[in-house]
Amino acid sequence: MMKYLTLVEEVKMKKSDLLHLVILFNNFLQVYLLEPLARELNITPSQLTCLRYLYLHSGVKLNQVAEGLKVSCGAASRLLDRLEEKGLLTRKIDEHDRRVQQLILTSEGKAIAEKSMGLMKEKFSALLDKFSTDEHIVFEEFLTMFLQKSLDDPEIVKEMCLRCGDLHKPDCLGNVIFKKLVGKELKG
Repeated sequence: MMKYLTLVEEVKMKKSDLLHLVILFNNFLQVYLLEPLARELNITPSQLTCLRYLYLHSGVKLNQVAEGLKVSCGAASRLLDRLEEKGLLTRKIDEHDRRVQQLILTSEGKAIAEKSMGLMKEKFSALLDKFSTDEHIVFEEFLTMFLQKSLDDPEIVKEMCLRCGDLHKPDCLGNVIFKKLVGKELKG
């Protein structure tokens, strides 16, 4: 911990430098966790994100995928076409409305989604192993405090929701904050 404090003292960080650091951290997570994993699984990061969403929300429709991934219906459709071409997704005609298709992962698509989530947890855990227990606690407490103090608009909380679907946790910090703001649970 002393090495970190010395580094901060040397840099004498300004608020604009802190913003730069936060953006750098966000990019690090993409480059360290998501992109190598997608390459290893022979899919794009967007396809990997879509597979995770479909895994957590079985039988959804195109517009739900677009909303969940925060992309247009056209972009979601192209993404789903590529997953279908790779044999990771099937489309089932809705029994009640033939114009509607339910999107269902194949067994291979489910296996890749499960493997990716497991590998991501392992890789992040290995990264945290580089830190002491005290540093880990400080990091977690800071992130929690930052989100608690920053999230005061229910619409922003809804937008940042991870869309955990079947793995929804009532004690998720986003859910706890949303419930505090509007009096009901946030389900994604």
